[in-house]
Amino acid sequence: MTMTVLLVLLGLLLLAGIGELAPRFLASRWASARGVDLGTTRARRAAHRIDSVLLDAVGTVTDGELDVIGLDPVEPEHEQNLRWFAGALAHALPDPVGRAVAQLAARGRLSNVEIRAEGIAGSVDRHPVRVGHPDWIGVEDTGGLGHRVAVEVDQRLLGRITVAASVRDDAADAVRRLVDLGIESFLVADEPSRDTDRLADAAGIASRWGATAPEKRGRLVAELQEQGRVIAMVGPSAPQPEAHAQADLSVGDGPEADLTMRDLDVSLVADTFTLLRSLRRVLAANRVIALVTVLLALPLTLLATLPWSVPAGLLGGGLVMVVVATTATTPPVRRATTPDAQ
Repeated sequence: MTMTVLLVLLGLLLLAGIGELAPRFLASRWASARGVDLGTTRARRAAHRIDSVLLDAVGTVTDGELDVIGLDPVEPEHEQNLRWFAGALAHALPDPVGRAVAQLAARGRLSNVEIRAEGIAGSVDRHPVRVGHPDWIGVEDTGGLGHRVAVEVDQRLLGRITVAASVRDDAADAVRRLVDLGIESFLVADEPSRDTDRLADAAGIASRWGATAPEKRGRLVAELQEQGRVIAMVGPSAPQPEAHAQADLSVGDGPEADLTMRDLDVSLVADTFTLLRSLRRVLAANRVIALVTVLLALPLTLLATLPWSVPAGLLGGGLVMVVVATTATTPPVRRATTPDAQ
């Protein structure tokens, strides 16, 4: 009888230990594979209270690249030439503008390529071409959405190309998933308001602030908190320390953040909040399972008239329920590769 009681007690301890440690292990492994540090217990608890996230557009809804959003040839019939000469030369320009414009055409026969701060010059199929800031080309920047580059071929203006920040393909879906968690998204950027509006509309974010320098965002976080919101600041850590310090939860790429992410992709942010809230529910369920199993198994074990298989069966059933609950800890895998592999 004493041996049976000891075995049941050991089984109960094992059940409780698995219920506590297994979900935490799975959550840590999931996070580590994606370059996420889940931080301290205090930070994880704070994550459960968050009802709003302030997203820095840089790196969250954008991916650091640019897209061509407009072509403005001097003569409409020259659009194909504008695409060809600008796109061909841009293959030699290793920056976001170059990568965006290079999508317009295949690489041509290039010679005499010179890269400058203002843009790039060279010959495409023996035609002298310059692609760069309008002031460098000697034309007026007409303003408007995004950033413009002018294109000159054979010392004559061929047209202008407009590029703007590329919105992540899954940004809108991630924002919807945050809403499903009860978390509202806000967007802040130092881009002009019209460009910020384009990003926010593409991501499905209703509230946005453009032309807001990083040093002013701490006050913005405080204003949202004064409305009764519990705020997570999500964005690069170094440019906006005041905003991260003011927020109820700091999600950044520096060691001072409460939750650290190498990739601040809003989809990964949504996955991480899903993970933390799922982990809390699973731990609570496992504790209830362990408590109920204790309350049933110990009294039955002390009843000498019952075979040992009865409490053993209860322990086995409790273990099965813990395993089933624990498998729900991690959210669905939405990205097959780690940030380093991308």
